[in-house]
Amino acid sequence: MKQKLILLLIVTTSIGFVTNAIVSLTSATPFVSFLSLFKYFTIWSNIFVLILFLGKQFNWSFVEQLKGGIYINITITMIVYITLLSWTYTPTGLNIISNILNHYVTPVLAIIYLFYFERHDFKMNDIILWMIFPIYYLAFALNFSALTNNPIYPFFDFIDVGLLGVSLFVTGVFIVYLGLSMGIVKIFSRN
Repeated sequence: MKQKLILLLIVTTSIGFVTNAIVSLTSATPFVSFLSLFKYFTIWSNIFVLILFLGKQFNWSFVEQLKGGIYINITITMIVYITLLSWTYTPTGLNIISNILNHYVTPVLAIIYLFYFERHDFKMNDIILWMIFPIYYLAFALNFSALTNNPIYPFFDFIDVGLLGVSLFVTGVFIVYLGLSMGIVKIFSRN
């Protein structure tokens, strides 16, 4: 069962990304459209899940220390999409497939794997490493939104939601991220 779930996660993340890539490459500006995929946290969190489970398949040891953060990132992707974004976006065509895989299927399968098969003694210090990507992404997304006046997500829109709205969102996600991280450490700690 464990091996089948690893393979299923590799397949779902791959299909989710490939369908996004196909859609972007069939646009009027394929190269720019393809590159613009990488501004989304969803894409990055799914790529990290793919790397994690390829690492499990091929025994890449470097993913071991990062896996707690990868599980948190994909969980945050699902939570933010379901609570804040799903009502703002109606996918069509191949985007329906990537949307379901990237926001629902992959996160749920990763969470199932975490609780049924993951064996690791996470420590509170691990959270510092896990926070590097979300902090980097946040800095990128806020600067991109402010400099281009083209927010990546509606909650980064300084004009519509204001500095206070953006600040409240960032604070809320930080609290959820930290809470999930501490929860994983507590649940999986052998101490």
